[in-house]
Amino acid sequence: MQDHHYGGRVTSDPFTTPVDPYHPPLGETHAPFVPPPEADPARGDGDRRQRGLLRIVIGLAVVLCLGAAVVAGQLWPAEETAAKPDASAAAWPDLPALPGSAETGLRAADGGPATQIRFVNTTGGKVVIAWLGYDGKRSDYATLDPGQTYEQQTFVGHVWVAATVDGEAIAVFQPTAQPGRAVIGQRPE
Repeated sequence: MQDHHYGGRVTSDPFTTPVDPYHPPLGETHAPFVPPPEADPARGDGDRRQRGLLRIVIGLAVVLCLGAAVVAGQLWPAEETAAKPDASAAAWPDLPALPGSAETGLRAADGGPATQIRFVNTTGGKVVIAWLGYDGKRSDYATLDPGQTYEQQTFVGHVWVAATVDGEAIAVFQPTAQPGRAVIGQRPE
């Protein structure tokens, strides 16, 4: 009978000897080791998969950066500066100025075509330009010094209020389909 050596113990019966899980017998495997196909260096599969994964990661990073740029562009505050002089704006017709008291009965309405309005401050003081929202509340857009102008993209159906810095309405303007000038002067009667 042959002695068997398992886990540091010598026994003569291989069937009753406990197997050490940390040092299993290695004599039972007779098949040669074959690396998995994805890691076969001769075929280059591992490199090809890594390059494919790298392309996916780079593509996702580009998409993420573009998305962040779009969000940042939409959230970045717009400059509130006077409009650049536009020769064609001088030829725009003047919009009728409604009295400041007309503000209480007006609200913005949807559905009109896009247009432009150019505010011209001919008063001797600062004027605040505000959009009158769908709920009838003002949203300030610009503050004009005396003699200053401001051009705004808007829609037919919107309502614009010119007010003093103290909030007292001077005039109310409603844009038309054709671009127009909102000349802010003395209070309309």
